[in-house]
Amino acid sequence: MRWAFAVAVVLTFAAEARKKASPEEEALQELDVDKSGKVEQNELESFARSKGMTPDQIHQEFLSLDLNGDGVLEADEIRRTLQASAAADATPSAPSASLGQAAAPAESALQPPKVPNVITIPRSAAVDIHQDLQPEKLTEEAMRQAPAAPASEEGLDVRAEHSAERAVAELFEKKAADALASMREDLANAEKLELSARALRGQAKELETQVNSQVAQAAKAATDSIVQKALRQVKLMSQEVASAEEQAKRHQNLADEAMEQAVSAQSKISEEVRRIKADHVSPMGA
Repeated sequence: MRWAFAVAVVLTFAAEARKKASPEEEALQELDVDKSGKVEQNELESFARSKGMTPDQIHQEFLSLDLNGDGVLEADEIRRTLQASAAADATPSAPSASLGQAAAPAESALQPPKVPNVITIPRSAAVDIHQDLQPEKLTEEAMRQAPAAPASEEGLDVRAEHSAERAVAELFEKKAADALASMREDLANAEKLELSARALRGQAKELETQVNSQVAQAAKAATDSIVQKALRQVKLMSQEVASAEEQAKRHQNLADEAMEQAVSAQSKISEEVRRIKADHVSPMGA
C-alpha cells in the first residue's frame, strides 16, 4: 500500500517539482494543511480520501509512512518514501520485483533519528490545499504552470505515468491473489481439523464398544467403581469429540466466509485492472 500512495504523490507533484522544488518539498507543501511543517494523520486522510482509499487503508498507509512512529510525517520520511517509490518505478517491465527491491532501503530506515529533520514552510510558499484535488484538475493546473516541454519528454511522462498505474494495479491484484491463497490454506486447515474430529469420534465409539464388551464379560467380577471410571472416560472423550466438532464447524464457517470475501475482492480488482488497461489502450490507439 505504501507504494500505491507514493506513486499517487509522485504523479501529482512531478511536473511542479521539476521547475521550483524537490518532490518531498512539493508533497509536504500540498499535504501540510495547517502549515506546521509536518503532515498529521488527519491531513493525510483528507488527501487519501480524495484518491478513493478506505479508512482502514488510510490508517495502514499512515503507519507504514510514519517511519519513526512519532504520529506525524516529516520531510525526511516523505523523501525516503518517494525515493523508494522512484526506485520501484524505474523498471516498469517487472513492477512486482522492483517494488519488492525498493522496500529494502525504506525498511532499513525504520530506526528513529535522534533529531528529526523538520522543515518549516513559509506562508509565502504555501499552496491552497483546499482546491479540488481531482486528478484531472491537478493535471490541468500542472500543464498551465509547467513550461513547454519537447514532444519526446511528454511521451516519456505519459509512458512513465502509464507504467506507474500498471504497477499499482498489478500490486493490488497480487495482494488479492495472496489473500485468496491464504484463505484457501485456512479452508484446507479447517477440513483437516474436521477430519481429525471424525477420527476422534470413531475412536470414542470403538472405545465405548470395547468398554461395553468388557463390562458385559466381567459384569459379575467387576466392581462398580471400575465400571463408573470407564463410563466417565467415555463421557469425557465424547465431550472432547463434540467440542472438536464444534470448533471445526466454526473454522469451516469462517473459512467459507473469508473465501467468499477474497473471491469477491479479487473479482473487483481484476475488473478494475482490466478497466485501467482498457483506458490505457484506448488513448494510445486514438
